Amino acid sequence: MSNLQKLHDFYLTTKPNVGKVQSASNLLIRLCKHFELDSPEEITPELYVKIPKAIDNYFSKDFHKAIQDKSIFAEMIGAFGPVQGWERALEVLLNDDDSNLRQFSFQSLENIAKQNPNLIIPYIEKYKDTDDLLMQTVAARIMSKIYSPENNELFITKIKKWSEEGSFDFLKILDENIKKCIKRHESFTEEESHVSYYEKLTMILKKRENEESQ
Repeated sequence: MSNLQKLHDFYLTTKPNVGKVQSASNLLIRLCKHFELDSPEEITPELYVKIPKAIDNYFSKDFHKAIQDKSIFAEMIGAFGPVQGWERALEVLLNDDDSNLRQFSFQSLENIAKQNPNLIIPYIEKYKDTDDLLMQTVAARIMSKIYSPENNELFITKIKKWSEEGSFDFLKILDENIKKCIKRHESFTEEESHVSYYEKLTMILKKRENEESQ
């Protein structure tokens, strides 16, 4: 993904609604003005990390509009994935002062996570033990919703590893979110392999509960 125009074009293939399409197009226009460039094709990798700050500067007197633009930018990155330089821009968004934007930026990775969990697991591991309960909850929510039989072995390996690391607060939140998926009758929860995976998680938590009660 060699420039912002290509990211925008890819985002359009995900069929966002009319309002988001307009917001994304307006964002490109504003960024070209800010960087004094003729085309978003000229907004190349060395500028990616500067985009969130550019949005803040453009809307220096309107915090809410800045958040709106950064949110659509986060959604564009989430659609493609945090790769090819976009991970640096995403990192800035994940550390934004606004907690709602941080959550939204993280949540935007959910769809790509279903296709490529190995790409997103590092972000889940980054936030599984954070003091930021909201980000920890988003990490658990994403983890609970991206299961597939192909990822069964990976997910079982991860929950075992995380239990060994003492990440039980996170695993409890993960358990709560999986229960919600089951209650909603999410199709993946009816897979035999998911039942086995969830049983292993509950066994880990039950063992921990027994250890704490002794």
